[in-house]
Amino acid sequence: RLNPIEVISHINGDLNELIDSTAKLTNDGKAVTTIIAQVSIQCREVFCVRDLESGEIVQGDTDGQPRDVTHLVRFEICIKDSQEGDFEIGRWQITDWDDLLDGNVWFT
Repeated sequence: RLNPIEVISHINGDLNELIDSTAKLTNDGKAVTTIIAQVSIQCREVFCVRDLESGEIVQGDTDGQPRDVTHLVRFEICIKDSQEGDFEIGRWQITDWDDLLDGNVWFT
């Protein structure tokens, strides 16, 4: 059985090994890590989509009343890291909304 210091040391060693191995896959020697956050957003919305030519409602509700809805949004950001301590943070991007884009390629 490992004590907490040994556990941290073991994890740190594994992370350094992961950084080294993934850094070999890039041209600049930096490991690229993707952080994924799925967020449940609760809101009130009025949703109605009409066909411009016919005026027919093709999606949503006709009464114009707000409804409580929950949307699932997936955000991703890439981070580059190296053993030397160089660290680059990318920009958050929305990669999926209510599973309309079938998620990320890594999860399909």
